[in-house]
Amino acid sequence: MRRETLSTIRQSSKWVEILDDSFVPVLQSVAADPDPQVRREVAGLAGYRWLWVPPAVPQDPNVIALMLQLSADSDREVRYNAVYYGLSVVRGKSEPVVRRLIRLAATDADNDLFGRTVWGLKSGVDTTPPLFTRAWAAQWQNAGTDDEKAALRRLYREVLGREPPAGPGR
Repeated sequence: MRRETLSTIRQSSKWVEILDDSFVPVLQSVAADPDPQVRREVAGLAGYRWLWVPPAVPQDPNVIALMLQLSADSDREVRYNAVYYGLSVVRGKSEPVVRRLIRLAATDADNDLFGRTVWGLKSGVDTTPPLFTRAWAAQWQNAGTDDEKAALRRLYREVLGREPPAGPGR
């Protein structure tokens, strides 16, 4: 029933206008639904409505927190929607947002997700290079596999346009 309701909302040509701020708590509660399709819809709807458009309006911190939650979901499409419609378009990315994007780039092998993560980090790198490099170094220390380290090296190069710093195991 939730899936059908969310789908009906999304199919309306005026759904962005229909969803006012009173829907945020509802979407927060629905984000725990056991059906991954419901969680996918929540990530897409909430991210698009409160973070993506319109860019002149302040982004809702409750929706950013929701996207952080959904970006840790067990379902890859939920994580992708939370990044694509949510975390990648956050302006003035906070440390938790930057850390999550870096973690996802290191641990999720999906090239589309990696690409969107790079795009999201590059869009804020002018204002957050120290934040990025600090969060990147922390993730590097926690990288458990060679694949994660390779992804982190690639991420550093693609976001900052230079090689990662030399150091033990790098």
